[in-house]
Amino acid sequence: MSKGSSQLIEAINKSIETKFESSNNSGLLKTFSHYKKNIRLIKEEVLQRANNCDTLNALEQRVHVLEDQNEKLLFFIHYLYDNFPELVKKITQFTKSNENAFEFPSNCNQHTPSLTRRENEVLGLMKKGLCAKEIAGILFISETTVITHKRNLKEKFNARNSVELISKASSVKYFSL
Repeated sequence: MSKGSSQLIEAINKSIETKFESSNNSGLLKTFSHYKKNIRLIKEEVLQRANNCDTLNALEQRVHVLEDQNEKLLFFIHYLYDNFPELVKKITQFTKSNENAFEFPSNCNQHTPSLTRRENEVLGLMKKGLCAKEIAGILFISETTVITHKRNLKEKFNARNSVELISKASSVKYFSL
């Protein structure tokens, strides 16, 4: 072979190799991107199934709770159905025997005040003879807050001053909220 023909064969071989490599690489790239796309789709499907599984588990638990509540409700309805006449008799007997149980005594002309927990604490410390500043220090509140509680207490007991408030609070029973 001549030198020119060997160069031509080398050039053809190089051209064939480059075409082969580029065609294989593009095929490999296409195959790789196809696999990459499939892997992404598979991951999305797995996540979707996991979410669906969690949702299904939550729904299943809720169904069990509702079934339990349904059974309890049915039991309660059957109990009422079976025992309704006796329950009505017991209720009517109780109300007849306790007709006057919830009436206020006749000597109680005014309503009894309801006090909050904090008002009750302030009143208790006032009965001990403490001033607003001392009460504020003991209860860890401001002196203005103590004065506000005292004003509310005076309104509730219809008292004009602290002495009258303590006097009325000592003689009247009141409710603590």
